[in-house]
Amino acid sequence: MKIDWAVTLLFLEGFEIRIAAPYVLTLPGREPLTIDPEDDPRLGVELLPLSRLVGAACTMFKSGELTIHFDNDIHLHVPLSHTPYEDWQLSTREGRLFIAAPGGQLQIFGPNVGPGG
Repeated sequence: MKIDWAVTLLFLEGFEIRIAAPYVLTLPGREPLTIDPEDDPRLGVELLPLSRLVGAACTMFKSGELTIHFDNDIHLHVPLSHTPYEDWQLSTREGRLFIAAPGGQLQIFGPNVGPGG
């Protein structure tokens, strides 16, 4: 995990997710918490329960939203932010890049990607 003006989650499987937009973190037994990575970086401490978790399922939507379900009933959701910037990006070991582009769309780049993503 890296925290600067965004939050980067590193996975053992060789991919990483960089989140630059506000996201909603839901931990068991707690109310959902909206965190903006551009705010106080100390809020990143809320992500510590994600470290060393095994098992995550990631869903990318055509709208540019992202949902990650971790073990132990922990969820992270990046809603559409309507900013002029990329909300998040996911890169794989194989060189594929998935980007939540401005305006609410999912763009895909890299090997074996046809015209239009």
